[in-house]
Amino acid sequence: MIKKKLQIKYQQIFKIIQNYFCKALYSDRGKQALNYLIKTRGLTVEDIKQWNIGFADTLNEKFISYLKNNNININILEKIDILKKGLYGKYIFFSNRIIFPIFNEKGKTIAFSGRIFLPNDKRSKYINSLNSIIYNKQNYLYNSLYSINKNYIVLVEGYFDVIALSKINIPAVGICGVNLTKIHLNKLISSNKDIYLCLDRDYSGLQATKKILYILLLSEILPKIIILSKKDPGCFMQSNQIENLKKEINKSFDGLSYFIKKIQNKHINNISKKISIIDRFLPYIKAHPRILVKTYYLKMLAKKIKENEVFLYNDFLKIKKQKKYILLKKQKTKNKYSSFEKLLLGFLGLYKKSLPYLSEDCFKILGQKTQNMILKIKRLKIHNIKSITNLFQNDNLIKDDLISNMLQQKNTKNFTYKNAIEILKDFKKNVSIKKQKIQIKEIISKISLAYKNGDKRLALQLQKKIK
Repeated sequence: MIKKKLQIKYQQIFKIIQNYFCKALYSDRGKQALNYLIKTRGLTVEDIKQWNIGFADTLNEKFISYLKNNNININILEKIDILKKGLYGKYIFFSNRIIFPIFNEKGKTIAFSGRIFLPNDKRSKYINSLNSIIYNKQNYLYNSLYSINKNYIVLVEGYFDVIALSKINIPAVGICGVNLTKIHLNKLISSNKDIYLCLDRDYSGLQATKKILYILLLSEILPKIIILSKKDPGCFMQSNQIENLKKEINKSFDGLSYFIKKIQNKHINNISKKISIIDRFLPYIKAHPRILVKTYYLKMLAKKIKENEVFLYNDFLKIKKQKKYILLKKQKTKNKYSSFEKLLLGFLGLYKKSLPYLSEDCFKILGQKTQNMILKIKRLKIHNIKSITNLFQNDNLIKDDLISNMLQQKNTKNFTYKNAIEILKDFKKNVSIKKQKIQIKEIISKISLAYKNGDKRLALQLQKKIK
């Protein structure tokens, strides 16, 4: 009961904040965001109002006054990630971003997604509300509530793609940076709709299409694929060619058939490439539970690669059906920077003079990736904002909000040389304490071993070291 009341309260707060963001888009501070939506992305004012798109400014007196007038305690906003607590006070999590509200099944606002719009903004393109008691990103797709009245649904990647298709009355839902989960798929499958995939025409979009295709085949669904002449539906709206989108969206292909037909003829005569093709497609064919469907695709593949169906079927029998998609090459996960390491790199980048304060002991306990970046900073011949920005750009560090803010606000009181030295001194002190604790643990284990071996003299000597 308490949880239910809290959920209702949070939903009300999200609605109030949404109204503020929507009004802020038409303020002097929101002009650039509004121009971006209309002139760059091709939206109309009606589109913006229909989708409740807004703008999040920085934390200011106007926003605080608005909260007070609506009886909202500023501390509650931290619990639902609208406000964050930084090193130097609170700030709006979605500052200087265009805001897309996310709704639940009842049409209540439960989360936000924020997008950058300035060309020189190096932060992450999108950030989303974190999971809370009213929102779990594994449960929701963008616009799923308003796509229920059709007998088919189009799965796209972005917010602007959904909006573009809605303008021509095509029901679309957006993945919007979220990995498609079992819950998402179960909702799509249980709706008994025909499913069309219209993801971006780049490498990541193609890989995502293959992944979703495999999962849907496992669920006895035969999805269609829509191939557009532009990268995504949003590009048609952006270039004011929405009528062309209407023509192209009606051309679709059976998912697996499309990829089989795309096999290049030059690979068919090469035995190693032919084996690779067979190994790549057989798991897809095996995924669907119906024998009729399996037979249909086996014949199609055999014909395309000019191979005997019997030989292909023998290989097919050896394939084990996987319960989940495993066909994509696993990419090596990169070592991520911790929050402290990012802060440290920011200060060292801004103030090279602070590098000597980083002791060898401190350097050793940092991650390998951080160590490499520090060495690169040391090797810089010209050390200024431009050179550091270029260095961080190569490693995508510049996209991090903390790093980006540090570089943009060097001349403010927030990130000073004094701060850098204090951070490094505290770090050195903590490392020293940690090192002492490790040494004490080692001595205690040696004392225990000495007593076991009956060497009391050695044990007493070691005890004096701890004292």
